[in-house]
Amino acid sequence: MGRTRKRPWLAAVLSLLYPGVGHLYLRQWFRALLWLALVFGASLVLIPADIIPEATSASAILEASQSVPLTATIAILLLRLLSMGDAYVLARRLNASQSRRQQAATRLVGSDSDSDPLSSIEGLQSAGDGADPTQGDVAAPQRCPSCGREIEDPELDFCPWCAEPFDSE
Repeated sequence: MGRTRKRPWLAAVLSLLYPGVGHLYLRQWFRALLWLALVFGASLVLIPADIIPEATSASAILEASQSVPLTATIAILLLRLLSMGDAYVLARRLNASQSRRQQAATRLVGSDSDSDPLSSIEGLQSAGDGADPTQGDVAAPQRCPSCGREIEDPELDFCPWCAEPFDSE
C-alpha cells in the first residue's frame, strides 16, 4: 500500500487560507514554517503599528483593515499567490516522485521472474558454481513494495525505511 497522492488544488486552496497551510498538508514542515514566518514578518514590517486596534471588536478590526497601506496589501497578496503556486507545484512534484518510486519498486520486486533482473541474478547464483552448500534453502529477503528496500525482520508489518504498512493479505 503506497502513500496517498496529494491533491495539488487542495494544497493551493489551503495556502489561500493562510500561506504555509498547504505545505503542512503536504507534510513539508520546514517549508510551511518558512511561508508562515515570511508572511508574518512582512505583515509586521509593512503594516504600521499605529493602525492596530486596541479593542478586538469587529468594527475596530474592519476599520483597521481599511487603513492598511496599499503596498502592504499588494505585498501580502503577492506572498499568498506565491505560496499557493509553490504548494501546487510541490504537490505535483511529490506525486511524480512517488509515481517514479512505485514504478521502480514494481520493476525491482516484479512478480514476473523473466522481467525481474534481481530474480534472474539470484537464480543464476544459486544454480551456478558459486552456490554455498551450507546455506541450504534460505528464503529470499522480503522487499518493501513501496520503496523496494530489503526487510530484515519478516515479523514487521511496516517498512522500517519508508514507514509504509504492508498489506494485510
